[in-house]
Amino acid sequence: MNRSMRSALLLHGFTGDPWEMAPLGAALAAAGFRVETPRLPGHDGTPETLERATRADWTQAVGNAFDRLAETGGPVCVAGLSMGALLALELAAARGLAVAGLALLATPLRFVGRSRLYGWLLPRLGVRERWRFADKGPRDVFDQAAVAGSPHTPKIPARAFVELEALRRSVVRGLAAVRSPALVVHARKDHTAWPGSVEMLERRLGGPVETLWLERAYHLVTVDVEKDLVCESVVRFFDRVAGGR
Repeated sequence: MNRSMRSALLLHGFTGDPWEMAPLGAALAAAGFRVETPRLPGHDGTPETLERATRADWTQAVGNAFDRLAETGGPVCVAGLSMGALLALELAAARGLAVAGLALLATPLRFVGRSRLYGWLLPRLGVRERWRFADKGPRDVFDQAAVAGSPHTPKIPARAFVELEALRRSVVRGLAAVRSPALVVHARKDHTAWPGSVEMLERRLGGPVETLWLERAYHLVTVDVEKDLVCESVVRFFDRVAGGR
């Protein structure tokens, strides 16, 4: 197989930015992958823009990006962080083994902490103008210096979180339809995505699953203190499932 034809689609998280995937993208590019990291609809850093984005917008953007990479004729792997992992799972359920491999990073099959509260509260209060935007709070990362000044949306629009919740519920229902091999990466100290999501993925996914637990990082595993381990593990996994070494 021509390794230059291998591609990787990288998907950032909710309220995030392609910047979150930059270290992984650089590592994959150095390994010979063609990399695409689209900015998901609504994620220009302003809450008002994100408020107008829908789950269908995100799904369409991911599908279009995947199709562009698939046109090269080689295998396409998909890595997603947080909401990006949910979108990667949704894509794999729809496209089957056309997705050569999945790297599911900090997958929130359930939320914990502030995000869990918002998942319950915002759909009920979002119709009121005073609850239109919620405070995001500190970013869930051990190494705060790593994200200082990095782009992200500082407020959470209630309508956008409703769309995220709809995506999460749909993905949980459809896990068995995902047959692509998957690498599941999760931090034991994740304060956003329930660590029990790992067991759910191991039990319910329809394809083979490998798991990597992180001991020091928090939720944003692609930029936190164990990012090098994350990058090395994803590159090694994609290299294997996409027909490399």
